[in-house]
Amino acid sequence: MERFIAVDSGKFATKLTWANNDFKGYQKGQFRTKMSHGSFEDDAIESGTYVCEIDGTVMKIGNGAIQETSLETSKKSDIHKYCTLLAIALVVSPNEVDDVHCAIGIPLSEFKNVEKRNEYRDFILPDGPITVKYKNQKSGIETRTFKIVKKYVYPESAGGIYLDIKRNMDTAAVIDIGNLNVNATYFVNKEPDFTCSMTSELGGQILISGLADELSSAFTRCDERLVWKLLKGPLEERYLHPVRPNPQIEEESRLLITDYLMNHVKKIKRTCDSKGWALDYMPITFIGGTSALLRNEIHAVFGEEAFIPDKPEIANALGFLRRMIAWEKDVLLPIENVA
Repeated sequence: MERFIAVDSGKFATKLTWANNDFKGYQKGQFRTKMSHGSFEDDAIESGTYVCEIDGTVMKIGNGAIQETSLETSKKSDIHKYCTLLAIALVVSPNEVDDVHCAIGIPLSEFKNVEKRNEYRDFILPDGPITVKYKNQKSGIETRTFKIVKKYVYPESAGGIYLDIKRNMDTAAVIDIGNLNVNATYFVNKEPDFTCSMTSELGGQILISGLADELSSAFTRCDERLVWKLLKGPLEERYLHPVRPNPQIEEESRLLITDYLMNHVKKIKRTCDSKGWALDYMPITFIGGTSALLRNEIHAVFGEEAFIPDKPEIANALGFLRRMIAWEKDVLLPIENVA
């Protein structure tokens, strides 16, 4: 069977999208980009976790694994390779060798280097039949074999352009707020302008770590898990909730969090200003999981016209999938139909 799959293996999570056979909709999934030693004898696999064997190595991937990705910009590493191959294995057929058309992303700074781009492509997506064995807490060992027949590498952020091609036809910008970096990419006719694009270390992990430090300095110790929980919760509950109620701490922490988030988004805007972006005259799309957490602040700083998709964390994978299918099949995959 022919399969069309896009994988965005990010610093925090690996996201995947794949087309339905009729190209009238798509499906999606994700798991944490974490890896450590694994064993198929494990009978207590954590939720959102897989034990898998790739290239003769048995490993654990997902929530229950220990090793996270490095803070380096480059994604040419075993953890991204194995997460990508596992993602494909979760989609392909169990009883035949699927021909897979696969799209992946690479940081913009490396995309413009043809040699690095091609090395990354062939490292992440090997040639020849690939066999992956895996199991999770709900299933026994499954075996999948597939062959990657077409490989596409797109610059990270480009996925945002293909969510609304008409809107982004001429000059447009995509700001991808990831776990480590913010990739602010300037596009002309759907192609990146490297001279006007930039990467800064203002991603979600940097935001959460800095906010945890500020709250700890102003009140008592607050760890990053607590801050993450606050930011994932309702907007009106973004304040510290002491076990012993304290209205003063609640109000002061609310103001501190609000100011910190707003200033973080203003820093992102200043990076755009430094490149001379005409922000009042071009469509801007925000993608990446952290964009969802900062939706209110983004609209306050960049204006209500800034577009943030409902699921910004899968925007790259979905845009890559849409672009690949348009190129291969001359079909514009509808993105409102998701299983």
